[in-house]
Amino acid sequence: MILSELKILLRNQGIHLSRNRGQNFLIDENLVGYLMKHTCIRSSDCILEIGTGLGVLTEALLRAGARVVSYEIDRKIFLAASTRLCHHPNLTLLHEDFLKADFLKYFTRPPRVISNIPYHIASQILIRLWTVKEKISDMVLLVQKELAERLLSSDHSNVGMLSVMLQLDYTMRIMKKVPGSCFFPSPVVDSVYLEFIPKPSEIKENERPLFFRFVKSGFSQKRKQLLPRLLKEYKTAAFVFNALGLRKEIRAESLDPDIWYQLFKRLRTDHSKAV
Repeated sequence: MILSELKILLRNQGIHLSRNRGQNFLIDENLVGYLMKHTCIRSSDCILEIGTGLGVLTEALLRAGARVVSYEIDRKIFLAASTRLCHHPNLTLLHEDFLKADFLKYFTRPPRVISNIPYHIASQILIRLWTVKEKISDMVLLVQKELAERLLSSDHSNVGMLSVMLQLDYTMRIMKKVPGSCFFPSPVVDSVYLEFIPKPSEIKENERPLFFRFVKSGFSQKRKQLLPRLLKEYKTAAFVFNALGLRKEIRAESLDPDIWYQLFKRLRTDHSKAV
């Protein structure tokens, strides 16, 4: 969709874009073509899209033969996208809040996730997808360049809760850098398409909510020593630290992702025995 067509559509539908909802629409058809080529979309693919927008990416996925389930929370944008895409039988377009939706019920096998996700809820979306990692295939998501760099970082001072969880479960790489000029209105930040390739995971599905809370709690004061915080809940924390060769002064930001999970498992096991 070229910019002039987009502006006409927005005007005719009475749509006023909101930066608070990250409503920056893709207008670069070359970028869409690049994405289709490098994600190797096939007619057998089932795709989950979060943030339909006006359906530029959605339409490209459908033309490639994929079946698409797409979520759009904004009512006017949903109606405009419905009008544009109503002739595609392989599309399930939903006017719902993805973060509250039971999206897996629309798939009989793990879907691929290919989306230009809303920046303002990117972290929440990533957590939501991580909690059902075993039921998701690969992912290619448009995110802010700054967020991607944090997720990929091995610099402990730049590592956060999301970095720990996602580095444990995915090999991530920047597929392509995307300037703001590829969108209307142009965002004030640069973006990237970030690819998530699943790795074999030790984390069981029923452990994921517990592990999330464990890491979140640890990072709530990431520049303070971790052990005193853990001792409030786990009496054997000092013993486990010693067994794992961890310094008592270590901070949350200094732990590698695999150590986080080992720490979680040991503390949970000892806690269960004590109870």
